Amino acid sequence: MLKRSTIGVRRKASGSRCAHAAVSSIRGIFGCLVWLLALATPGNGATQYTSVLTHWAANAGWGSTWSVVDTATDAISCTLTINDPNGQPFSLATSAGTGSSLAFTVAQGGTAQIQAGGAAGTLVSGWSEVTCSDAFLADITYVYMPGGFPVTAVSVLPSGQFNLYTFAANAYTGIAIYLPGSSGVTVTAIDASGKMVGSGSLSIPAGGETAANLDQIITNIPSDFEGSVQVDCANSCALVALDVLPGSNGSFALANVPVVAYNNQPSSFSGTYIFLSGSLSGQSGTFTITGISPAGAFGGQAEFLATATSGSNSTAMGLNEFNNGVMLLHFFSGSSFPLSGGEAVLTQTSSGFSGSLYLQGTSTGSVGTISLTFNTM
Repeated sequence: MLKRSTIGVRRKASGSRCAHAAVSSIRGIFGCLVWLLALATPGNGATQYTSVLTHWAANAGWGSTWSVVDTATDAISCTLTINDPNGQPFSLATSAGTGSSLAFTVAQGGTAQIQAGGAAGTLVSGWSEVTCSDAFLADITYVYMPGGFPVTAVSVLPSGQFNLYTFAANAYTGIAIYLPGSSGVTVTAIDASGKMVGSGSLSIPAGGETAANLDQIITNIPSDFEGSVQVDCANSCALVALDVLPGSNGSFALANVPVVAYNNQPSSFSGTYIFLSGSLSGQSGTFTITGISPAGAFGGQAEFLATATSGSNSTAMGLNEFNNGVMLLHFFSGSSFPLSGGEAVLTQTSSGFSGSLYLQGTSTGSVGTISLTFNTM
């Protein structure tokens, strides 16, 4: 449980503290950081896409710039919605106007930037989202400029929503978490030898966000800690981390932290398939996926390797789960396994995952459907 505000900032009293963070203390610096979590997923409308931005901060030396790139085939209409840490609308002065809901357009192939903050004023912060009429990319750049001149800056890349996260850390590493729903969050620090140093919990309102340095979440962690952090959300959450690198005379620098996000996988899956068209039309069968184990990361999400078996035929395969509801499967080619060389993008259902299969070497593209259910044995 956080015992003081470090989240840029829930209470005005923290504003002056953050304004002088660079010269007074490394502690609390992260509470003034600017975060973006670009979770590009379809919104409620048929042609709407939304990116959730985990944390922003403005004024008292801190600035943030939202960047939106049009990746569609035409111009897009967008809205930047600004909220406080509790998820309530917050009116913010920006280069696109003042308000909690700011409309803007992006030309085909173009980029729009919205800037907020500066050297003066009282620090304010919260979380936001960008919604556009068609596909886009978004990120945010944070800059600290206490005298009006940039001292340190960093851009934050998109991430998704998962239950578990792991990343390298020091005692001052910053962690920002957006919580779509109700969930408990536990943060555990592990030293270089694999020994648990300590753990702490975060209290985050549903639909809200929070941010803190590691040493403010785990108050007994040594100042010279070097190791890793594991974050466990009881339900899905979105997380981004930054290194805060202390220097002399209260100076600091910021750096991105590679974060691997994942969900625990069952020991095995069972599945069924049926081809709907092409030369294999009507062929159906069952298969199992076993030996599931993490093997590196793909786009920030853990990649799992496994073995798929149908009857007496087996093949190696890769499995990636994205954003708690989309799964990518790739069945390696070069075997007699009936789905060998196939790729499937599946969406989560009440019983597992289902979606279309693309089998390489066919002229019809998607030639079947494939479904997965958790093995209850």
